Amino acid sequence: MTFFNTIIGTWAGAFIVFLATIYFSSEAPRPAEPDDESLCAPRMPAVSFYEDVPSRDDLLETWFVALEQVETGGEKDPANAIGDAGRSRGWLQISRAYYIDSGYTKLPYEVACRDRYVSREIVEGYMQRWCPRAWTRLDFELMSHVHNRGSAGAVYWKKVRKALG
Repeated sequence: MTFFNTIIGTWAGAFIVFLATIYFSSEAPRPAEPDDESLCAPRMPAVSFYEDVPSRDDLLETWFVALEQVETGGEKDPANAIGDAGRSRGWLQISRAYYIDSGYTKLPYEVACRDRYVSREIVEGYMQRWCPRAWTRLDFELMSHVHNRGSAGAVYWKKVRKALG
């Protein structure tokens, strides 16, 4: 079988080289390019058909704002919000276990949870660890369930969905 494949492969390769040689070396007439641009089709104006489609960052921003509304519940100072009987802190009510699972190590827990954008980085790390496909596809329902550790998922998702608008 190997000998047969070698023979066929050799002949097929030689035939392809032969055809390429004929094609590129022939003096076949090629279509002339127009000298005057007026002979060309009119140019279409540059229009993006995706102008109204929100970017990934815009969609994530909307989801994070909805999570903040649900998690802090209108707290006057969301950075210092404390929930879950003292186990969760900050804008997105992140627990110490959640913080550790996220893999975020740039700032200590107490400082990281108080910063709005660092809290989002922690959530991103957590989502990429526990539900990477949902993070990639922006499956906000699943990500909301995972963020809330799955407890009372349907009720929590309804709150987030309502905050999303």
